[in-house]
Amino acid sequence: GLDHQHELSALDISSQSSNIVFLSTLGDGIYKSENGGDAWSKVNQGLETLNINLVAIAPDSADVVFAAGTRSGLYKTENSGASWEQVIAGETKITAIAFDSAQQDKITIGDDRGNLFFSSDRGTSWEQFATLKNTGAIKALAISPNFTSDRTFWVGTERGGIWQTVNGGVSFSQVNNGIGDFSIVSLAISPNYQTDSTILATTWHEGVFCSNDGGNNWKKSSKGLTQDDQADRPNFNRPHFSNLSISPTYSWDRTVFVAGFDGLFKSTDGGSVWREVNTLSSNIIVGLGLSPDYQHDSTLAVTTYLGGAYISHDGGVTWSTVNKGLEKDNFLKRTLKRILQDDYVARLFSIKFSPNYSQDSTIFSPSWTHFLKSTTRGQQWQKIPLTNEPGPLS
Repeated sequence: GLDHQHELSALDISSQSSNIVFLSTLGDGIYKSENGGDAWSKVNQGLETLNINLVAIAPDSADVVFAAGTRSGLYKTENSGASWEQVIAGETKITAIAFDSAQQDKITIGDDRGNLFFSSDRGTSWEQFATLKNTGAIKALAISPNFTSDRTFWVGTERGGIWQTVNGGVSFSQVNNGIGDFSIVSLAISPNYQTDSTILATTWHEGVFCSNDGGNNWKKSSKGLTQDDQADRPNFNRPHFSNLSISPTYSWDRTVFVAGFDGLFKSTDGGSVWREVNTLSSNIIVGLGLSPDYQHDSTLAVTTYLGGAYISHDGGVTWSTVNKGLEKDNFLKRTLKRILQDDYVARLFSIKFSPNYSQDSTIFSPSWTHFLKSTTRGQQWQKIPLTNEPGPLS
């Protein structure tokens, strides 16, 4: 049911039913799934734009959902996406939304200019109540589970770090002690905040910071997280670290996930140490080659995402690995060893047999960093570096 034409921008799962999922896109509007993502349908009736970068389901009802346009506008549905109504118009670009867990009718949102808005009627009407100056966009909001009594919530900003209010938004103060990167991307509160006072934050460049005293002091918790310089290139310009997700059973499993430009990371000790989670099977087949004399030798070979190359001499009934010479790729040693421990091999792409394979026993394959050649039917590979030096034309 997905058109696969435009970038996916945000996803939210109903806390009432894990089968109900809303997905926003940059060009296709909003999709809804009622079976946990197995099938999708567009739910765009009433939207004035199909460029949506934020979607949020009310915690107490999958019927009530909010969606924000990439340039402006906030939309609301009360019938689970059957139709949408614009509840904030004009040039206001909404960049963050948070629900009061104790009082479901109360919602807080922030925009790209540092403005904060409040609704006490479940998003039908809105009132601006504060502006955080010189902070850029509001990137994240986290409301205390004890808000009714402590009147506390936190605001993560684009370039002003984290701000806290203890009087329901009448005044704010910066709480950045220990944070070295003031570009906040995400905030997450421990499910056991009443007892552990724990908040986690991600920043654009430096990773994860943790506070165990309600945000007064922060400690960097990024051991095991990795970065990729590609994120800083103009054609990408993406945060190195983005969304945080804390396990509902955090009190005993201490599990936290963080999305990074360089991969998905998991911690099982509250964020002190992280390891990368491989999101694709290392044995996904990416290339297939047939011997030119297949009708006689029944030989074919495949390359995999991270598991190297395999060859079969009986038409694919049995296979053997042919990875000798691929194990010591310095580029992939840096980026992939943490995923596959000591079993990593070069990331290969296509694989081709020489037209004279029966005589020269030669197979070719490009890897991430080299052109690869085997003259021993794949039993040993040679790495041939590519240079920019001009050569003779033929």
